[in-house]
Amino acid sequence: MSEDARSLKCPACGATLEPPQGQSNMKCSYCQSTIEIPAAAQAQAPAPIPLPYDPTIGKILALARSGERIRAINMVREVTGNTNLSDAAEIVDAIVRGELVEL
Repeated sequence: MSEDARSLKCPACGATLEPPQGQSNMKCSYCQSTIEIPAAAQAQAPAPIPLPYDPTIGKILALARSGERIRAINMVREVTGNTNLSDAAEIVDAIVRGELVEL
C-alpha cells in the first residue's frame, strides 16, 4: 500500500498520523481526539512467508494430533539418530505448537 493511502490527517488538529495495524479507530497522539480510520487507510497484516514443507514433520504432527504421541516421539528419535526421549518429546511438542523445527 502506498504511503499516501496509509497517511491520515486528524480532523481536529490536522496532524499527520500513521494508523496502527488491524484497528478501525485510534487516538490522535497530538490532541487526543478519537479518529475513525477509513478502510483504505487500515494497515493489512503482512502475508506470512511460506516455509519449506518437510513431509516428515507433517507425519509427526499427524501422529501427535491423532493421539499417537509415543509413535511421533519414536519417529523423531529415528529421524534424528541419538535424540534422547525427553528431547524427542520436546520436539514433538514444538511441532504441535507450530514452531519451526529442523530435524
